Amino acid sequence: MGRRSGTIPSEVMDVLELYDWPGNIRELENVIKRAVIMSTGSTLRPVLGELKHLPGQPSPAAKRTLAEAERDHIV
Repeated sequence: MGRRSGTIPSEVMDVLELYDWPGNIRELENVIKRAVIMSTGSTLRPVLGELKHLPGQPSPAAKRTLAEAERDHIV
C-alpha cells in the first residue's frame, strides 16, 4: 500500500488476538489492509464492530443443540 502504520493500540491488539478468525488468515489480512487504508495518522484503528463475533460474546455455534450440530455436520 506504500503506507506505514506506526502503532497498534494495546486494546485493539487484545481484541485481534482474542478473535476466533473464522475466515482464517485471509480475514485478518483484510481487516488489517482496510485499517491501513481507513486510518488517519500513524495509529492503526481497524473497525472492530465489523467482526462477526467479538470476544466475550457467545458464538452462534455455542447456541446450537447437539442435534443441530450433528445435522450441520452431516449436511
